[in-house]
Formats: sequence, C-alpha cells, structure tokens
Amino acid sequence: MAFHRVAVNVDGDRNCAKRVAFAAGIAGRYGAGLVGVYARLPNPASAAAVWPALPNDETMGRLREIHNAEVAAQIGALRPRFEEAAGAGPTDWLETEGDRAAAMIRAAQAAGLLVVAQPDEQDPLNYLTRESVSDIVMRSGRPVLFHPYVDARADFDRILVAWDGSREAVRALNDAAPFMAGADVLFLTVVPDSERKAAPGDTERLLGFAGRMGANATFAEHVAREIRVSDVVMSRAADHSADLVVMGGYSHSRFREVVLGGATRDILDQMPVPVLMSH
Repeated sequence: MAFHRVAVNVDGDRNCAKRVAFAAGIAGRYGAGLVGVYARLPNPASAAAVWPALPNDETMGRLREIHNAEVAAQIGALRPRFEEAAGAGPTDWLETEGDRAAAMIRAAQAAGLLVVAQPDEQDPLNYLTRESVSDIVMRSGRPVLFHPYVDARADFDRILVAWDGSREAVRALNDAAPFMAGADVLFLTVVPDSERKAAPGDTERLLGFAGRMGANATFAEHVAREIRVSDVVMSRAADHSADLVVMGGYSHSRFREVVLGGATRDILDQMPVPVLMSH
C-alpha cells in the first residue's frame, strides 16, 4: 500500500468538491482511507482570558452560543458534501479548532499524503495563504499534493520531476514513486551558465530508479541565464504535457525559490496541474 491514509482539507471554497473527489480517486487507487480535515474557527469566548475588557459574561455566553450554532451549521453542510464527493470508499472526519495549516499538520500524524487546496485570494472561503501552505510543507513531515483551481485527474500519465540533487528533491522523488508506475517521467535540472552540469552517474541513477518504479524516464537540462526557475519548470511542464509536477519544498539551490520568494506566486498561484512538494 503506497499511502495508508490520504487527508484532504475541507472548507466552503468553490473547489472543495473537486478536491475531495480528486483525493478520493488517489485513495481508491492505492486502497487507502480518506480523511476530511475541517478546522473550526476559535470560539470568541476563549479571548476573554487574554482581553479582560471584553463584554460581560452574559454577552460572551451569547457570542459563544452564536459561534457554536454557526460551526454546527457549517459542519452540517460540509460533511455531507464531503461524503458525497468522496464516493463509496472508506472515509473519516477530523475536526480541530484553529487555523487550517495547523489542522493539516495534525492530520499528517496519521496520514501518508496530504491533499491541499491551491491558495486562492479571489475566493473568500479559501482560507489558505502562501504562508500557511508553506508551513504545511515545512512542518507536516508528509508529501503535500496541491490541487489546482482547474479539474485534475487522480491518475498521472506524464510527470515532471524538478531535480537539483538536494535532500528535499530526493525526498520528493521517493514520495512520488507510487505515482510513477506506467508513467512517462521527465527529470528536469535547471542550471545557470556557471554551474556544473549533472554527472552522468546521477542521470543513470535517476533513470534507473524511475525504471524500477515501472516508468519510462528521460532526463533534460535547461540553462537558465536570466529566466526564473519557476518559469522554466512551468514551461517545460507544458511542453511535456505533464499532469503532475514533483519538487522539493526547500533547498539551498535555486529551487529554494519554489517555497520562498517570487516563485511561490508563480507556482502556487498559477499552477496548471497538481504539484507534489516534500520537505
């Protein structure tokens, strides 16, 4: 079994049903359970211990009742939608109080793969931000599969692996191994003029690894003189007709841009296909 459980964040955003169905497809393919993760907003009454000047006990009690009723209504609407989108496979439901990133990090304790929404500032019900999803990648200890705005398949035929030889890239490659069986895999290394090209032994090892996973693999290098790594990755992903991009979530090489800096905006805001990140 590649993933014993797949956890997916559940919210009222416009792409939630598609994301759950996508996660359910992956769970079904690998015989895994599916966990819907919902983060309740903190009860306003809990702030009384921090700000004593808040309204009196009677008012706070009323606020607590209103909050609890709103949460119950949200769960009453979201959980049936989750079950419907999940289909016939085994499901579970995890509720926590707090922010969305903390909820997914907690879910990672009992899940092998996290499926997370692409941040969408245009959707007021998508509460994930660039900072919070980076936190999930960095702190969860699990591979994070970002689901894009657009429809996405749960089986991947053409995969691009952004490779820089770092520990994070190695982790991402191994986390993506279950998806490689029967796929066409392109390993892409992006270097500036001054950097040494990949050693032939590295290329052979990567192609051999993918072959043992049942993939048909090729290797390509791209010299990026004045082009950002993220632009190269997205361009080559389009050329490869990739339906999955795999990359390390952090590195001291130029792929560090993927989570920190401008490429976060380029990859997470504009990604046309699912992106698997590992740290």
